[in-house]
Amino acid sequence: MSTSTGTPALTPELEERIRKNRERALQIQAERKRKLQEEAKGQEVKEEDDSKVVKKKGRAVAEVDCEDWEVGLSEWVSKKEAVAKYCLPEGTLAVCEVSMKENPHHKGWAPMKLYKRSELRERAYKRFGGKEGLIEERTKREQKRLSKDLKVADNIFKS
Repeated sequence: MSTSTGTPALTPELEERIRKNRERALQIQAERKRKLQEEAKGQEVKEEDDSKVVKKKGRAVAEVDCEDWEVGLSEWVSKKEAVAKYCLPEGTLAVCEVSMKENPHHKGWAPMKLYKRSELRERAYKRFGGKEGLIEERTKREQKRLSKDLKVADNIFKS
């Protein structure tokens, strides 16, 4: 039992199995799409109720549990700012959504990597146990940097 192209013909049982699998796959796909639409509608309602909504470039942007200095800022963050403000290591940044943009300082240089602020905030809060944990970690790092600088300054004046 083979066709004119040399491939074996499908038995009626196999054709029925393929048809059932195709129908099931389409059902699963439709169900996932419906769930995503329901979640999106639910999140829109929740964001409007639970958060401050800031008007930005003609559209509403929900600012959920962000720090005061973040309100009204761009949704994209440079790599340097991501490491400094959100205390995230290079490995975490490697798995984050990134947008490459032409370097504004010099066209021939490597492009800038811009990260989504909301994703960085979410990952930092998860890593440090919420907003307070991130603020505490940032303060701890600033103190460590300050003490290191003071030691260097002491060594300069002792010589």
